[in-house]
Amino acid sequence: MRNLLWILLAALLFGGNAVYDMRTTTQAIGEVHIGSSATAAEQQRFLQFAEHLAQGQEDAIRLVQHSAEGDPVYLDLHFTNGELGVKVDTTADSFGSGRVFKVSCSPELIKTDFGSYYEYRIGFCLYLDRSPRIYTLPK
Repeated sequence: MRNLLWILLAALLFGGNAVYDMRTTTQAIGEVHIGSSATAAEQQRFLQFAEHLAQGQEDAIRLVQHSAEGDPVYLDLHFTNGELGVKVDTTADSFGSGRVFKVSCSPELIKTDFGSYYEYRIGFCLYLDRSPRIYTLPK
């Protein structure tokens, strides 16, 4: 999970501010926690978002991961008009950059089976060298 933060931080530093305009509010998206704190309902909501994305149906979700110190890092995904907007908010992370940045990504999630869990990555994102991991789901 820390890899995602570093990758997206590098995108901010080298890529500048976003190309994508995030138009939704936190209340409209809801929150889904990543990792051991995720509930069954949150896991189901993530799978619903993945299905909507695959079907080309507009949707948005906020993923919340926690740093090693327990601070939240927010990852907002918003799919509309065939584009996947990604917004990373590290302002609540005491050791993070304290910034918010946005990138546009291809509207696809890459699912990989690692035996005991599935890993989901975003396809190509502008300004990023590799696809960031966004969710790990136990089998």
